Amino acid sequence: MAGTMNMSQYARHRKVKGLRGQTRQAVRRALKDGRIRYEANGLIDPEVADAMWSDRTKGPPRKPVPEGLVEAGAAARTAKADLERARADMAQLDLRKARGSLMERDVVEAAVADAFKAIQSTALRWPARLATKLAGAKGRDAVRRIMAVEVDSMLRDLEKKIRGLE
Repeated sequence: MAGTMNMSQYARHRKVKGLRGQTRQAVRRALKDGRIRYEANGLIDPEVADAMWSDRTKGPPRKPVPEGLVEAGAAARTAKADLERARADMAQLDLRKARGSLMERDVVEAAVADAFKAIQSTALRWPARLATKLAGAKGRDAVRRIMAVEVDSMLRDLEKKIRGLE
């Protein structure tokens, strides 16, 4: 039979038609109770099963569910899942912020700008500081020692300035 279905497909068929028994569990129960039956191929013929179900079940049939509403339900579930994911992400960010492992962007940008200004001002003063000391230096080793001391001093000063920005 070309139009046969498994339990899930038949439940979906009943849902689209607005009939009772729109879940796989309801179809399984109807099979167990003998209100519908499998065909020889182990699947359900929807026309035969609908007629059997109607004859052997009490109660008015449900109104058919429009196709668009079935699709809208799936879209709503996806949107709800997206919203829950976004809320979880926001909660994670709030937690990181509370623990101090996350800072506001404008605070970080201001700190980086201040650090760069400190580096720039120190670097611009360096040639004037070195000029007089290097002018009196005798030989390459003396120049190297003076520069090593000045570079070390400059880096310590920068570290103090940048740590003071925290």
